[in-house]
Amino acid sequence: MRNFFYVMIFLWTGFVIGPDKASAQIKYNNGFTISTGIYAASGFGTNPYAAFRYNHYLKQGRHFVEASFGISSIESDVLKTVANARLFENTRLLVYEFVYGYDPKMWTSLPYFTAGVAGINQGGQSKFALVAGIGNRIYFDTLFGSRKIGLRYDLRDQILKQRFNDKESFFAHNLVFTINLEFFY
Repeated sequence: MRNFFYVMIFLWTGFVIGPDKASAQIKYNNGFTISTGIYAASGFGTNPYAAFRYNHYLKQGRHFVEASFGISSIESDVLKTVANARLFENTRLLVYEFVYGYDPKMWTSLPYFTAGVAGINQGGQSKFALVAGIGNRIYFDTLFGSRKIGLRYDLRDQILKQRFNDKESFFAHNLVFTINLEFFY
């Protein structure tokens, strides 16, 4: 866990980005992203996550809209051993997100912010969720000389209402952390 925080601090402070990158402007209006990461479903544990994202950039990248489709699982060793019950008909988790993003200082160590909505299918049960998040983008021109490829990382909170076994409903926070390889065109 300590190494994870060191990596996050490294990415957050922007050591990979040179000081002249604050003035960099995106030259492409669209991006396609392949994402991998972890999905922490509230009460179910953490599982691997994969997603595909499409981004459309406005005002040279300062604003963007995104549509994404993600796949994970809601398998939980805790539920298997403690509850010994089956809450869902399967363990598949599908996520459809539509978010708006705002990047106040593009391509610097300052994060961008996202907000939007998501459709979540947990084990056959569909839910509506609100999404809030932060992230950052890094051009690869610093490392490889290509402005058509970039790296992103995102942390998003999907807020949804849950209810199990005729109990009172409650708000769950599903956290999603992804590392994204983005191709601009």
